[in-house]
Amino acid sequence: MILVNMSEMNSCGEFGNDFSKDIGMPLTESINFWSKEYAQSTDNCTSCSHSWQKDGRKYVYSLRHLYGLEGSRREYHTPGCKQVQVSII
Repeated sequence: MILVNMSEMNSCGEFGNDFSKDIGMPLTESINFWSKEYAQSTDNCTSCSHSWQKDGRKYVYSLRHLYGLEGSRREYHTPGCKQVQVSII
């Protein structure tokens, strides 16, 4: 159920990557999950432009950054419910 909701939320790039870390998904599983998600067609979403084939290295870097393994090596956390609600409205 959580993964279904994550992929629905991230179909156009909102907050999904953060959730995979916060639910305890290991980095390798997260990379595998999002590579499959981003490899899918975006024909049904006019605002989507993700492509694992084109931008896979950027996505892996971004995930590694979220997990604190790249960049400033800072711990990031999922936005709270209120922040998600405000961003959707």
